Amino acid sequence: MMQFPPQWAIVAAIVYLLVLIAYCKFNDKMTPKLETIIAIILSVGAIFNSGLLLINILFQDLNLGDVENFKEVISLGCVAVIWVSFTALKASSTTKAINATD
Repeated sequence: MMQFPPQWAIVAAIVYLLVLIAYCKFNDKMTPKLETIIAIILSVGAIFNSGLLLINILFQDLNLGDVENFKEVISLGCVAVIWVSFTALKASSTTKAINATD
């Protein structure tokens, strides 16, 4: 089973945020609002962890116990979470969403 510590989702979110903040500072001279930062952290974490769960379900021989018969439904749920989180991440990364003071 492919496992990463939960801290890797936070690390990925922080790296994404640092790139976004650097881009905003150099181009727009703005910094993101707190609600935008939180939305980005949650979205990146959801994408990262849902992707890992999807990979584990599809490519690893997991024993899921009582929910063994629901692998397809869990996979579909993972895809849905990735889709919604990616859409939220895209919306949070636009200049209109950042819209903060100097």
